[in-house]
Amino acid sequence: MTIFNRSTIVDETFFASLMIYCPFFIAFMVITDAVARKASKKSWEDWDD
Repeated sequence: MTIFNRSTIVDETFFASLMIYCPFFIAFMVITDAVARKASKKSWEDWDD
């Protein structure tokens, strides 16, 4: 019974932290991806000129 309770507590905290950190991680990835694409596009436009 102790092992079962311990595992459920771990699962709950794991999923809670996942729900808290996932949106920030996704937002960070999206922002850095957008900035990287914009920067690479700008550099290619500069090369063309």
